[in-house]
Amino acid sequence: MKKITKSKVLAGVLLLATFGLASLVSAQTTPSLTCSVSPSSATVSTNQTVTLTATGGTGTYSWSGPNVSSTGSGSQLQVSYALPGNYVVTAVSGNQSANCFVNVTSTTPGTPGGTLICTPANQSANVGQTINVSASGADGTYSWSSADVNITNPIGTGFVANYGTPGIKTLTVRSAGQTAICTINVLGTVVIPPPVTPSLPNTGGGFGK
Repeated sequence: MKKITKSKVLAGVLLLATFGLASLVSAQTTPSLTCSVSPSSATVSTNQTVTLTATGGTGTYSWSGPNVSSTGSGSQLQVSYALPGNYVVTAVSGNQSANCFVNVTSTTPGTPGGTLICTPANQSANVGQTINVSASGADGTYSWSSADVNITNPIGTGFVANYGTPGIKTLTVRSAGQTAICTINVLGTVVIPPPVTPSLPNTGGGFGK
């Protein structure tokens, strides 16, 4: 068995001490990574831009999360969200990561960026009577559809329709991934004396911008 001298033991202790000190120095020179949000409340409206800022770490950063490009880099990042919800965006630097939290709420219904609404939600009309409905909220651009009318112009902030048959009719408007429905109760019957003639067609179209 080889004899371990005191000098070899001392050399080993010094080596371990040096390695531990180097690791400690390395850890101390890399500050903790943090992620902050502006506005600082972290609660914003739909489509409002939020600025995320990363500090610390190695000084180089990458980002990941909803609405974040895979090429996102740099200490700052701007994001916005069209729909309400809680979103988490992660900053990565070296072997550290930090999260930014963004709470997106709807703005007042009826204004661009808010909840999509169709007004009036319910109304009654007689056969042959023209009705009007309007859309507001979401991103301000609208598309109308209905199984109950022949649509001549499916876009615009408003919609006009004329029904030749009684019953419950629906108009659907879509915008920015949201859907809203207006319901029309068409009253009355169409009396068709002999000889039989066609009933009035159901027609409609959008208007406005």
